[in-house]
Amino acid sequence: MSEAPTNQAYEYKDVKRILDLTILKIILAAANLQISDLFRGKETLTSDEIATLTKCNSNAMYRTLRALASIGIFKEVGNKVFEQTEVSRLLDTDHPSRMRDYVLMRGAQSEYMAFNKFEYSLKTGKSAFNEAHGVNWIEYLHNHKDEAYHFDRAMQMMTSTVTESLNTKASSLFNDSKNIIDVGGGNGTLALSLCKNESLAQLEKVTVFDLAEVVDRAKQNNSHEKLQFASGDFFGDIDVKADTYCLKSVCHDWGDEDCIKIFKSIRRSMEKQSANKEELRSKKIVIIEMGVPEDNEQHHVKFSDLLMMVFCDDGARERTPTEFQSILEKGGFELTNTIPLEVRNINAIEARPKVE
Repeated sequence: MSEAPTNQAYEYKDVKRILDLTILKIILAAANLQISDLFRGKETLTSDEIATLTKCNSNAMYRTLRALASIGIFKEVGNKVFEQTEVSRLLDTDHPSRMRDYVLMRGAQSEYMAFNKFEYSLKTGKSAFNEAHGVNWIEYLHNHKDEAYHFDRAMQMMTSTVTESLNTKASSLFNDSKNIIDVGGGNGTLALSLCKNESLAQLEKVTVFDLAEVVDRAKQNNSHEKLQFASGDFFGDIDVKADTYCLKSVCHDWGDEDCIKIFKSIRRSMEKQSANKEELRSKKIVIIEMGVPEDNEQHHVKFSDLLMMVFCDDGARERTPTEFQSILEKGGFELTNTIPLEVRNINAIEARPKVE
């Protein structure tokens, strides 16, 4: 019979993992109440002042701020007197990181309801979110505008961070590109950043390709002389002239068979535009996705993969490099280059058509 662990640090580490959920709920409350915004123009505030401004219980507010200060969110500088910290400022409603939006997104009741059904995903391999809410994630956001607002803001900032890294770490992937199509390009953030990349002087146009309603929204928020828009379904015909096809955060939304269908659709588009094998071989896909490490170490991407399993339709997942190589080959491509972007374990994966 094994003995109970006696190492205090080991025990605390395990307890802390359990407490992380409690900590998130407390941070969520601070974000909802916009406590960080109350410090604008003020060096310090007392917990009583904050309680009055937020219409909360004074004793409860002090105990909450004391707990938050213990993890670096606010700092107690006197008896019940608090000031901002670099971490607490992240919760400002107008902070460029949009961390408040991310906290509100991750802490939403809809997410907790979905994870309460985690065993459903575990037993069936199907979406627990769909089971909990009766609709899929996209339909849910369409009917819950507040959550959709915070989701969009959080995703836009995360995309901006990734595109900034892409344009510095992996710009070489586009050195021979004249016409790029951003397949499933969403709000156009990636496409616009490529248009503005001064090192890509040879670039003639970048086309955002997505469903009609998505493209209509992207048109309202983006403008550049090289930026174009086209609507369609990436499972069907992609009738846009291009030598480089970008897929950012698309593959993880789909199961292997659907990804293979997308790759085959892109390959058909490439073949239609190619006069010979050499021209076909000159075209490429650039996939921008998280990579699941192929070892036993703890890593956030392995848990992001479970988010995909819970939230998205059947088969959505993050993938290992080996898994990407497998579905690319089945879709008619071979992996030719992988460049780590050094952001959240995201890679830029280059693949070219296999030519006999």
